[in-house]
Amino acid sequence: MSQKRSRVTLRDVADKAFVSVTTASEALRGVERVDPETRRRVAIAARELGYRTDTRARTLRSGKTARLTATMFPVLPEGDADRLLKSFWIRAHYSITQRLAQHNIANVWLPAFEPGLLELPIDALLVIRPEDNRPISVPAGIPFGLPTILLGGVPADNDAFTVVLDSDLDEAVDVALAHLKDAGAEHIVFLCTPQPLSPNSLIAQQCEVWSATYGVRVDWLETESLPSELIERFLDDGADAFLLLVDDDMHEVAVVLNAVKRAGKRVPEDVMLLSFAEGEYEALLDPPVTALSFEGATRGELVADMIAQGLDTAVFDPPRMPITLSVRASTMRGPSA
Repeated sequence: MSQKRSRVTLRDVADKAFVSVTTASEALRGVERVDPETRRRVAIAARELGYRTDTRARTLRSGKTARLTATMFPVLPEGDADRLLKSFWIRAHYSITQRLAQHNIANVWLPAFEPGLLELPIDALLVIRPEDNRPISVPAGIPFGLPTILLGGVPADNDAFTVVLDSDLDEAVDVALAHLKDAGAEHIVFLCTPQPLSPNSLIAQQCEVWSATYGVRVDWLETESLPSELIERFLDDGADAFLLLVDDDMHEVAVVLNAVKRAGKRVPEDVMLLSFAEGEYEALLDPPVTALSFEGATRGELVADMIAQGLDTAVFDPPRMPITLSVRASTMRGPSA
């Protein structure tokens, strides 16, 4: 009969790191007076032993009746704030905050990591991906064992974050390109406006690989705006489908659609149009435009539910994230098209 494994204690961590229990506790809580080498040694010992702090016990000790989480966004270049407000990420974060409130969990939004965060009695930290998609680490000084969730980024250390949730952008791009190919597209133009917190350079690489794999020409371009002259140039070059990832789909999708019509092209018979979008605006255009959504609001609710359940049970089970393709007239070619 196998014996039940005893729970790893702070004393176990202290003994393995050759420090006192007090020093081990301070090191794991990120107390500044503990020197970096000692903090590193204690963290390694805790990780090797599988030590986890108990957020429920911490809540009881602090006497809090409600719980608190924090969301950390990277600092954005000047001028990108407006784009962020229209992005998938802000919709997801708003949904996360609203859903957490239903679980009696407050959420504060930080533009970047601030030392003052350590003074807040937070129960979990949500980190939104950096703009350039470089590997990201858990901010220095975060107490060991504090649940940390990375949304859409690449972790520098696979064991550092409690949960890593991919944005699934690569999967979404594949879905969109495959839909256009199956509808008969032979020359796809993928237009992106600069996207805060989105790796456009990686999209370009993905398009190149996809094009070589499936034998369909894909031209990718990042552009600040979508003037009619740009659309007409691609049409003159034989483009028969446009894929749009733009920060203001309510305006720019209509601009592309109208430019195609002014060039004397029919949609979808001559040119198809598909847009990444979070709303239903595309359904109101003439013709209605096919849209692919990351379901920002739904994803936010799923993430919030995972956090709430994890704080209650100490088990954070990553949810399956939805991607929805709403096929509309702009990509519905008839048999003779």
